[in-house]
Amino acid sequence: MTMCAGGSVDALIRSTPNRSLDETWISYICKKVLQGLDYLQELNVIHHDLKGANIMLTSTARVKIIDFGLATIGPISTSNAGTRCWMAPEVHACFTGSVHYNYKVDVWSLGITAIEMAEYNPPHIKLRGAELSERIMNGPAPALKEDIWSNKFHRFINKCLQKDPAKRPFAKELLLNRFITYNRDEDEVQYSIAEHIQKGAKK
Repeated sequence: MTMCAGGSVDALIRSTPNRSLDETWISYICKKVLQGLDYLQELNVIHHDLKGANIMLTSTARVKIIDFGLATIGPISTSNAGTRCWMAPEVHACFTGSVHYNYKVDVWSLGITAIEMAEYNPPHIKLRGAELSERIMNGPAPALKEDIWSNKFHRFINKCLQKDPAKRPFAKELLLNRFITYNRDEDEVQYSIAEHIQKGAKK
């Protein structure tokens, strides 16, 4: 197994000022996760529990998706497994009936994780149980709270968090999104994250 000495994305967020990652960092991490999700989809795997705590970094800021304990094999699932704040509306619907859904639930979870990287907490963090499910299924789609973020980032979140799965892109499509492609110097962004990790390791 790869040694992920850089810790989780959740820990990275907590180690930064205001518990918020730089937008270029978020773009870089989202790109690498989308590449991982695209690969998993080719293998007919739905992860079911994508979130900051399950995305790890090596000491050189390579990105790894971990914890496949809730994953399912096949293009369709009816599982209601996962961490509720990160779960797509169609997964919440499985608490009250059998709903069939596909890989796009992991794309929704990535959108929530992107908000987590920007704002530390996922939307609706204080809600529980049926109230949380009701809000996610029938309330408006989550969005970034602040206007400090670029239009590209806002539009990326909007794409990930389409409540209608038919309108939500697959991971492969999102790899072409401008928020993902506008990081021209990916090596420099990776280096800046790795430098931050290594500084923290020396404290």
